[in-house]
Amino acid sequence: GHYMFDFYPTKRGFDSFYGYVTDQEHYYNHTYAFQIVDTWWTDMCKATPQNYTLLTQVEGQLSTILYRDQVRDLIAEHKPKEHPLFLYYATQNVHGPLDDIEDMSIFTADQVKALESVETAERRIFGKLVGALDHAVNDMVESLKKHDMWERTVLIFSSDNGGCEYGGGYNTPLRGGKHFLFEGGLRVPAFVHSPMLPDTVKGTEYNGLFHITDMFATIITVTGHDVPPNVDGVDQWDALQGLAEPPRTEIIHNIDYWTFPTPTTSSTLDMMKRPRAALRQGDMKLILHHWQLPWSSPPTASEDSAKPLNQGVVDCGTPPEGNLPIDWLFNITADPEERVNLFNEPEYAELVGSMRAKVMMEAENMNMASWMNEDPTAIQTWMHSGFIEPWMTKSSLPAPDYMTTDEGATEDSPEASGNDGQDGGLTDGAEPTDGAEPTDGDEPPVDGDEPPTDGP
Repeated sequence: GHYMFDFYPTKRGFDSFYGYVTDQEHYYNHTYAFQIVDTWWTDMCKATPQNYTLLTQVEGQLSTILYRDQVRDLIAEHKPKEHPLFLYYATQNVHGPLDDIEDMSIFTADQVKALESVETAERRIFGKLVGALDHAVNDMVESLKKHDMWERTVLIFSSDNGGCEYGGGYNTPLRGGKHFLFEGGLRVPAFVHSPMLPDTVKGTEYNGLFHITDMFATIITVTGHDVPPNVDGVDQWDALQGLAEPPRTEIIHNIDYWTFPTPTTSSTLDMMKRPRAALRQGDMKLILHHWQLPWSSPPTASEDSAKPLNQGVVDCGTPPEGNLPIDWLFNITADPEERVNLFNEPEYAELVGSMRAKVMMEAENMNMASWMNEDPTAIQTWMHSGFIEPWMTKSSLPAPDYMTTDEGATEDSPEASGNDGQDGGLTDGAEPTDGAEPTDGDEPPVDGDEPPTDGP
């Protein structure tokens, strides 16, 4: 959305924004992780609803500390008696590229001791980024206490997707990782903390299904407002307090019809003949048309020396080569590691049929996705400042290209995968949103009086 200022957070309900607008950058020099036309572009700005300002004086400063200080200021300036505060604090840690933190003073003595015991360089750098996140979260809590706001605060902490093994993140013992539909890509660390919670639920584990879209409805209820009609999520506040049964019985993890990954230079989205999808209903999870993925663990000391650092910028978006997609069914409650595929077991045939019918009904009713490939005119704007910044306005926006159907069978098609190809339809979907690396986010702090209309 950064191609146009109209899509900045401050144009979508927030009063302020501070951070970067692309998907990743370096922690100290704040340049995008890849060169574009042989140039390193800086990406740091702050914004109000009226305009944005490029931050030219922050090179060499660790982003975690920059965001920490911004949060301190936001809390200090807030007037809780006049209106509530909604703070969306999506820290950069621990997204790749894995830059080594130089200032050890932000760590406690116990953290330093723990870091010194880590044998591999990759995991030690990753551990520092996690420790820096601990420092930032603790500092936020202390700031809220200092300004007498903590007793009326609800803190929701969540990762955004499973870890990427190329960026130091591992989801052991879960299968797979970021970008994919096994539990390693979807199930993430999360907790809710608040002095407002009943003592009976403090320190307990919530066993209900919770999707990221539920955060919006839940936060709206916490603020004392009515949840708007026809929102995607469900309000889970009573259930989190132990006052009601968990309200969610199913999660549509993902439904996609386009080949993955689609190159950003492509002018259209190439279509598959059947969707790649995942649906959870109660204990059971159906995955359609998906590659077999392994279980990964952190490297040993002997393996670490052969693995290049900062590999996280490459990400984990490329499917395994020579690995044809198949269908899966798991009992996640009994088999959270997804080791026993029940898809072809006769006793589950009726369940598979009903769950697949649900997926196809949703797939056939999805909205068409608009797609725009890379725009070389962006460089004409960026070259004046050296920063990644908006380069379009509504008047200059071209009509988007849309998906087209590939009439031939690709390697993702049922003919290539050995599936029967009986499913059909032509719509689009979005990437999974309910799973990212432990404690990471792609958009740093923004704040507003009320949650934005499209979710927290």
